[in-house]
Amino acid sequence: YYSILGEARISYLNQFGIIHNLAVDAGARYHISRLMQDAAFAQNSATDEFKDLNSGKADEKSIDGYEERWSWLNYYLAADYILNDRYILRANLSMDASSRFGRETGEGISVNGFPFAVLPSAGVAWRISSESFMDGIPFLDELKLRFSYGMAGSDDFVNYYTRLYFRTIPYYSITGFTLNGLYNPGLKWEKVKKTNVGLDLVLFRERIVLNANWYRDVTDDMIIYRNLPEYYGFESYVTNEGACENRGTELSVYGRILNRPVMWEVDAVFSRYRNELLELPVDNIITSFEGGRKISMAGHPMGLFYGYRSMGIFTSQQEADASGLVDESGRRFNAGDVHFADLDENGIIDEHDMTVIGNPHPDFTAGLFNRISFRGISMDLLVHYTRGGDLFNYVRSMMESMSGYQNQSTSIYNRWVMEGQETDIPAATFGDPMGNNRFSSRWIEDGSYLRLSSLTLSYSFPQKLAFINDLDIYITGTNLITVTRYLGYDPEFSYMDGILGQGIDYGKFPQPRTVMIGLKVGL
Repeated sequence: YYSILGEARISYLNQFGIIHNLAVDAGARYHISRLMQDAAFAQNSATDEFKDLNSGKADEKSIDGYEERWSWLNYYLAADYILNDRYILRANLSMDASSRFGRETGEGISVNGFPFAVLPSAGVAWRISSESFMDGIPFLDELKLRFSYGMAGSDDFVNYYTRLYFRTIPYYSITGFTLNGLYNPGLKWEKVKKTNVGLDLVLFRERIVLNANWYRDVTDDMIIYRNLPEYYGFESYVTNEGACENRGTELSVYGRILNRPVMWEVDAVFSRYRNELLELPVDNIITSFEGGRKISMAGHPMGLFYGYRSMGIFTSQQEADASGLVDESGRRFNAGDVHFADLDENGIIDEHDMTVIGNPHPDFTAGLFNRISFRGISMDLLVHYTRGGDLFNYVRSMMESMSGYQNQSTSIYNRWVMEGQETDIPAATFGDPMGNNRFSSRWIEDGSYLRLSSLTLSYSFPQKLAFINDLDIYITGTNLITVTRYLGYDPEFSYMDGILGQGIDYGKFPQPRTVMIGLKVGL
């Protein structure tokens, strides 16, 4: 693997008279990367002492390998103009080309047959506090309004979707090749129209600082995978269709509450966003992942969990018989089985009863930082809070399945075992014939949490000691306390990029709780 990044830039700075300031940057950036990987696997050797690949079982050996190349080129021109320290204008023009773009995009400009996305943006700001009519407000340090609008592009999709791309297929002593997928020479960049409105406020000699932002990002020509009929020979086709919107607010407030002899500083942040799919070429797109499904529909957030709605456990055979429910094969649900909602009211629990069972997008997130110091003693405290955001607990779905020989969680001691027992865990059934462990709201949990992310206590010695100018001793703890109803290891995790991977917990190694004691010496 290698990656090369290069940039050339020319800058121009000038001040005209007293009130005009101009800064201009122009340049080009280039990025090229190549990845080649070869791998071989073998297992079931006669003894663990034999570690070479040739010692494995013949029919369980495998080899794999691939090569990918990607390149990106960008030309840009940016200008900043400030008039009388009050009126600020910023303008940018970017031209992007990528090896992932098709040659027949029909948009942008073409240079030697390569399409370039043309992406302009501009922003204005008004420093109101510099106006003469604001001179009579002594506690106001700065008041500034900001507005910006622009376009951005994205080539965040897999290489070679725009190329006629073949892969090799070995067959005994013969090696052939076949088409790797349907290519789209018109595949182009996603276009993101970004709007931002902001306010900056500074009061009482920077004792209070407030920053507020409202944004709206609309993505057009989204990269989507359209399902194809079976006679095509391929499952999906990549194309530019659909639009989505992300809008939200961000607020940060800094305050120096006490200044002396006790110093107390507070920094709080708040963030909230809403996602909505505006357009789709089809009614919905269902995406499968290990353990479940997600659905995206126009007028709703993207990537909602899509499965069966669990209504509890049949506590008795009489209750199960009264429901009259059967599965796709006509088998009746019994006492101890999961009671799934029959949404189409036909008495059969099948795919027609699947619905939205969770939203992985949080309601809002917040953070609070405190620093208190007095005569060399200081305390720093950081707290994070997330409200809402449903999570799929894949680990629990495996550890409470009770359908095979695998080890299980101790929570299955509460499984259904007798008539009339009320519990939220079904009876143990080998092979899960009634589909009790299918993807349902039973595995969806609230991801809200409050976390003491870090706490630091320190002491700075007030006097110099011989040749030592500064001497500090401190103790720091991270991930100390988490308050949550989520049953997984950690409600804060990230497995993959992209909105469709949000909220899926495959049991990533949790964040460790650490305590560190240190001594800092300045000579």
